[in-house]
Amino acid sequence: QSYVYVETSKGASTSILDRLEVEGQKSAFKKSSKQVQKEIYGVGGLVSYPYAPANFLILNESNSVFSACVKQIAKDVAGLGWKLVLREGKKENETEKKKIQGFLDRPNPDDSLRTILNELLIDWGIIGWWGLEVVRDAKSEIAEIYHTPAHTFKIHKKKKKFFQKRGIKEIWFKAFGEDDNISAKDGKKGTYDLKTRANELIYYKNYYPRSDYYGAPNILSA
Repeated sequence: QSYVYVETSKGASTSILDRLEVEGQKSAFKKSSKQVQKEIYGVGGLVSYPYAPANFLILNESNSVFSACVKQIAKDVAGLGWKLVLREGKKENETEKKKIQGFLDRPNPDDSLRTILNELLIDWGIIGWWGLEVVRDAKSEIAEIYHTPAHTFKIHKKKKKFFQKRGIKEIWFKAFGEDDNISAKDGKKGTYDLKTRANELIYYKNYYPRSDYYGAPNILSA
């Protein structure tokens, strides 16, 4: 089996497909850090934000220089196109290549890959982290991916699931690659069908020393 990753025309890998491939390389022996973590937990074990993301959204709307810089970085990384590159040492598999190409050409019914990557990078620039929803089909194969607005979800203290709230609507996601299914409605482990089980979320942050869970935008120190 051959593997590929997305490479932007600027030469900076987004590593999204690398994350999608990790599940096939997991060890049966689960390892974890024993370091002490200090965070503020809210209702349901959700970790509180280290700062209010809304403040940076307001800054982005009111500061034209900041907004322009964020958009330009996103454009430079994701906006100029992408290409498939065969991983070194692997043999070309035309069938697999066509399958991956089809997925990247239409990652979901509404958005192009360029649009999704651009939205992720804008979230990263404004708020300091991003989320990518992964939808699987009945065969457990990845069928679609969607941008998940960074300011709408929180991380559970065990880092194995995420909670999203928009208005009065609430939903749970499980961390990408987690074996146990959880309910999209209440986040509880169990056996669920396609309609009731939670989708997965790939989470990426811009390292922030004050939090083991959330990132921060580079403008924080300004």
